[in-house]
Amino acid sequence: MFNRRKAEEWEVVGKARSYWEEFSLYHRQEKSEREPDLVTWRRPPPGWVKVNVDAAVLKGEGTGMGMIIRDSEGVFLRAAVRRERKCWPPEIAEIKAVEFGLKHLEMSGHRQAVVETDCQQVVHALRSKSQTRLEAGPLISEMQATAQRLGSIRWDFVKRNGNEPAHTMAHTRCNWEEEECWDTRPPIVILNSLEKEARAS
Repeated sequence: MFNRRKAEEWEVVGKARSYWEEFSLYHRQEKSEREPDLVTWRRPPPGWVKVNVDAAVLKGEGTGMGMIIRDSEGVFLRAAVRRERKCWPPEIAEIKAVEFGLKHLEMSGHRQAVVETDCQQVVHALRSKSQTRLEAGPLISEMQATAQRLGSIRWDFVKRNGNEPAHTMAHTRCNWEEEECWDTRPPIVILNSLEKEARAS
């Protein structure tokens, strides 16, 4: 009697473990199919450009925002950096970087773009059609409206390793409350990372 009860208990445990493993495998596959997490920079579709953005909260100083635009061949088109004396919360800073990128996208005249950031929370909010709970909710809505006005905009997440040039731009020094922009020729500080990403893409 005792042995049979033990066997039944082990059978229940075994089934539960099997169900959990199946669920975990399905969940990982579903997540992978739904939203692959890019580790390296990838070229946008033909005829599109990619705008990579990033923000750097500089404690006690302010916030840096960087952006870079490349075409479907990986060719550099534009880069820019801006520094604000406001130390925004990280999510606000990342949205401000998206706003900064969209501004330069509009100035460049392109209307089909992938906007990429390494802040997954912000990407989810920008993709969502429902109201976000983020503190940056009003800014999210504003960016969605701007994107709709500009044309075909796609929001993508990339891990930090795939966003190195924009990350470097966000930490590049410039005058406070001003911005610097580079057209056709990239700044020296991102040359190595641009070449590395071009080879990997």
